[in-house]
Amino acid sequence: MSALPFCRVNYLEDKPEAVNVLNIRDKQEKERVVRDFFLTKFTHWQYEHEYRFLATIDDLGGKDAIKFKKDSLASIIFGLRVNPDDAKHIKDIIDQCYKGIDVKLYRTEKIKGKYAIDVKEIKNLDKYIGLLGNE
Repeated sequence: MSALPFCRVNYLEDKPEAVNVLNIRDKQEKERVVRDFFLTKFTHWQYEHEYRFLATIDDLGGKDAIKFKKDSLASIIFGLRVNPDDAKHIKDIIDQCYKGIDVKLYRTEKIKGKYAIDVKEIKNLDKYIGLLGNE
């Protein structure tokens, strides 16, 4: 997949249909499906006017990271299925590398019966991580 510049997110009422990209042989069709999947959100989030940057490690010349200024990181949202070990790793990075920088932390909850999630601020990250293993 060739690197895409910052792309505008599309907002829809209905969740896009799941597609197994491994079954798609045509490269352009595969790129379209991936783009549609990663660039689609529920209409509730339309006020964000969000753009996303999509690239593979190959697009980045084999590098697995994109550098940015530390104070550019305003918040982190933990997804519905975040692994407790991954959340702990992110906590360790914040503790070590972001001292004195106000990084807001949020968790997500699925809204029953809708293609939507609710985002709530995390007040105590250690407690949140502890609860992840018990869900």
